[in-house]
Amino acid sequence: MNMDSLNKLKQFEENENSWFSFFSVFQDVGYAQIFINEKLADDPLYNHATSINCASQEAVEVLNRIASKFRRKRIIQCFYLSPLTSPSDFKRILEDNGFKEWDQLNIMEYVGPESDFNDDNIRVRRVGMEAIKKWIRIFASSFEIPLSQVQEYSVRNRFLFPRSDIDFYIAYIGGKAAGCAALYSKNSVGGIYVLGSLKEFRNRGIVSSILKAAVTRSKERNNDSLILQFLQKNNLESFYRNNGFKKVYSKTIYRLK
Repeated sequence: MNMDSLNKLKQFEENENSWFSFFSVFQDVGYAQIFINEKLADDPLYNHATSINCASQEAVEVLNRIASKFRRKRIIQCFYLSPLTSPSDFKRILEDNGFKEWDQLNIMEYVGPESDFNDDNIRVRRVGMEAIKKWIRIFASSFEIPLSQVQEYSVRNRFLFPRSDIDFYIAYIGGKAAGCAALYSKNSVGGIYVLGSLKEFRNRGIVSSILKAAVTRSKERNNDSLILQFLQKNNLESFYRNNGFKKVYSKTIYRLK
C-alpha cells in the first residue's frame, strides 16, 4: 500500500470512528479506540474496539485489557480488524482466544458516474430540527430498531441535527416519507450513514435518489472523497457499484463465541 492510499484509508477510518463516537462512550487508549453504549448493547457498530496498534509481544495483554472493559459492561467483546491493524497477526490471537469472524464491513468510495435512475415522483430533502421526529421514525422503521432503543437514538440525534457538518435527509415518494440518510463531512471526507428505506417502498429508487443528493451535497462541501459502508451479509456491493461506488477495503468483525 503506497503512502497516498494509506493516508486516504486513515482519513476514511477517522470519519467512520468519529461518526460512531456520536453514539457511544468513546475512549482512545493509545493502543486502540473503544466504543461502548450499554443501551445499544447488541449492536457491534456501537460496541467494538478498533485501530489496534501495539507490538506483537504486547498483543495478548492488549486483548485482555480491552476485553475486560466489555466484560465489566456485560457487552459481547468485539474487534474490528482493518488493513491498518498492528500486529498483522492479531487475527490469529483473537481466534486463539475464542473469537470468531462475525461479518465483514465493506467500505466503498464514490468514483462516478452515478446511476442514471431518475423518477420525478421522488423528492429528497435536507431537513433540520423541525423534522427530527419524522426522521427518527423513518430510521427506526427502516432498520427495525427495537422500541427499547428508539429513545437512545432520539437523544443522541438531538445533539447531531443542529451540527453544521452533518446533513440529514428524508426521501419522499408520491408525497410520502420513504427513506432517510445522514452525510457527515470531516477533513474533506464525506461519509454516508444510516442510509435506508421503508420496506413498503424498497426497489423503487429511493436509496439511489438519496445517494444522488449526497453526492451533490458532498461536492458542494468540497469534500475530496465520499464513502459509505455496509455489512457483507447484506450483499449490497453490486447495488452501490451501479450507483458509482467502488470497494476500497474491508474490515473483519470478530466477536467472542
